Amino acid sequence: MHAKIQTTIDGQKVEGQITHRSASDISVKIIHPYQDVSRGLHIPYFAKSHKRFDSDFGDKTAKDLLKSIYHLCTFIFENMDSLIDEYLEFKKRIKFLEAKLVSEYVFKSKRLQLRKQLRSGEIDNLEYQKRLTPIRKEYEKFERKKNLIWNGFFEEYFPMIVPVDTKNDVLRILEKSIPKTDKDSDRRDFQSHAPKWTKSKRVLLGNAYFIHPYGGQVIYVPHSHISLVISNPEKFSLNFEYIKTIYEKYDEKIGLEGRARQEILLHLIDQGFIRIRKYKNHWKVNVKDLYKDSAALFLYRWARAMIGATNDFYIEVIIEQKNGKIIKTDLKTLSSYQFAVKPKSRIQAMKYMPGPFLMIDEVEPGPFFS
Repeated sequence: MHAKIQTTIDGQKVEGQITHRSASDISVKIIHPYQDVSRGLHIPYFAKSHKRFDSDFGDKTAKDLLKSIYHLCTFIFENMDSLIDEYLEFKKRIKFLEAKLVSEYVFKSKRLQLRKQLRSGEIDNLEYQKRLTPIRKEYEKFERKKNLIWNGFFEEYFPMIVPVDTKNDVLRILEKSIPKTDKDSDRRDFQSHAPKWTKSKRVLLGNAYFIHPYGGQVIYVPHSHISLVISNPEKFSLNFEYIKTIYEKYDEKIGLEGRARQEILLHLIDQGFIRIRKYKNHWKVNVKDLYKDSAALFLYRWARAMIGATNDFYIEVIIEQKNGKIIKTDLKTLSSYQFAVKPKSRIQAMKYMPGPFLMIDEVEPGPFFS
């Protein structure tokens, strides 16, 4: 019989069950106002002489565990939609891994085939182990990388420490809470009333982008930055007469990548545009001032989106500012909310979603003109 426990947190009655209890181990599960989330603790052998869970200390620990579960569940409830968005992005990374390595399903299928061959006498035990070992190693490598990805999810988006077993409960809740249809808003015990994000979550993969200072729109650049500007000056708060004047100033043919191109792009950067170009082994970013206005935040959002689409965490990013200062980092660091300075915490960071990635004809011009 599971012992019931209860406490009151901020006026809310919270109930739970002690699902396991011994001198060295205790586990607690919440049953009201949330369900299906557990947490446990273990006392190491060397500390057993000082603490035991089959005592008053265990009663206090059980209530502390229940409180920590409640706060975790409340965080999930308040941020459900944003957490599901991020959860789905991390699932894409797992799918990307499955395509490269041996997943659990593939490992078990191949092991079953080898066992059938072993039982039928097609192969002996030595050959069975010889064939299974490399498959098992690939599967173990997949599991390690998968765990690292999920650990990154919890470290980035949860303000509290989430134990390993409890992480599995949280992932199950998020999976169950994914809406199946537009009409299906049921979240079971974790219904969220936060507004849904309506902007496109697509990522247009390419080697070049602009980020517009108006709302952080990520503009896909199919060829060169200057050709896109010349073809669509109004999207960059310019007009063709301005472009023509700059090229005439340097006596260059319109479209030539010379001094006129440099002046026009520098002008855009001075207006707050961010220029991004991928080279063989790194990304290069040109920005007026990384920590002025929302530049760092826009890059933070762009980096998160690129990692989610490519799983390329550690490619180098070189950021050149107008004052000549250069910052060398990587996509993983750039995608951390600490690098962006704003927001100040993981909870605030939940509001800042990547994107939108737009084709040039979808871009809304900014409110300023030059």
